[in-house]
Amino acid sequence: MTRSNLRTRSNVYPRRPELRLKDDHEFSRQARGHAAIRKLMEMLGVPPGNQMHDDPFVTLLIAQGKLTIAQKNALKWELPCAACNSIPCGLSFNGELEFRCQIPQCSSVEFTAISYVNKQLAAPIAVLQQAHGIDFGDALNWAIEECRGVPPTVEIDSPPARITIRVSSTADARYIENELVAFLVYGIQNFPPR
Repeated sequence: MTRSNLRTRSNVYPRRPELRLKDDHEFSRQARGHAAIRKLMEMLGVPPGNQMHDDPFVTLLIAQGKLTIAQKNALKWELPCAACNSIPCGLSFNGELEFRCQIPQCSSVEFTAISYVNKQLAAPIAVLQQAHGIDFGDALNWAIEECRGVPPTVEIDSPPARITIRVSSTADARYIENELVAFLVYGIQNFPPR
């Protein structure tokens, strides 16, 4: 028996015909992949030079509900190669960040060689105070593995504190901040004693 490396999924989403595209936020939130998101931003009036993940135009579209944090992550991690203009970096079927360009001058090589990034997360103070001697990075990674990559539902009932945590580049590309916080909370509350 041979296995295929192709998986089918729907890429058709209903539009609300009474709304203009730029006002149909539910439809806009379905755009996936660097090229589709950039095309959407063009339709929303964002100039090509302002379509980077950290641009104020992108932040404004997120605040207006026209783009999602997951779409911002796609812009951040799906970088085109300057030599061949392909998108050599992306998530594989098993959810790992993968680099596929064969061109040595590719502008993404240096960026995607980073296996960890420092990420600011707003985690509940009460949960952070429970983390006696637990490394936050270890708790986060353990929780992602324990939950098989599916963000858990956790109670977050105390004010947040901003912390900096070391996150794998795959987790940064795959999950939005709230999902990472849910994994961290689960990890701190359930991390096995050593």
